[in-house]
Amino acid sequence: KIRELQRTKILENKKLIEYLKKENKQLRKAHQKVKEKHDAHKNNNDKLHDSNSAMGFEFDGLSEEAARVHKGYDNTMTTLDKAKAQNKQLKDQVMKVQDTYMAQAETRLQYQRSMARILNMIQDRCHNGGMVEDTVVLALECEGEAKAVMAQLDVETEPDLLFSDVSDGSSGSFNF
Repeated sequence: KIRELQRTKILENKKLIEYLKKENKQLRKAHQKVKEKHDAHKNNNDKLHDSNSAMGFEFDGLSEEAARVHKGYDNTMTTLDKAKAQNKQLKDQVMKVQDTYMAQAETRLQYQRSMARILNMIQDRCHNGGMVEDTVVLALECEGEAKAVMAQLDVETEPDLLFSDVSDGSSGSFNF
């Protein structure tokens, strides 16, 4: 009876050992699958970490580039503001010169009209042809000298404004 009990116990233990061996084998397979997944996730995580580091360096480079571009933009805007101020100043100077020129032109026109009236009066009233001719020649010489003096004054006064374009871009000509 004891032997039988021992044999039964041995058989049960053998069955239990077989069952535990199978269970151990299944757990090892499951463990291996989990380990493979873990390794794959670890590799993927390492790749993502490396990629993140590389992107950080690239982002730093782009931030520096953006700062450089922004500084260039600020410099350009400062230069533009200075150019606008200088353009306004030059435009004001041109307007003053134009006003002066217009006043001189009006005076010159009045002088020419007066001279024409005087010459007409001399031609109408004087009977000496030589004197009329000498007077007309003298008036034409005076007119020529006046034009030469005006041309010289135009060049001497504000030569930097002579060839400047200070138009506001709305029209291509000046209004004299």
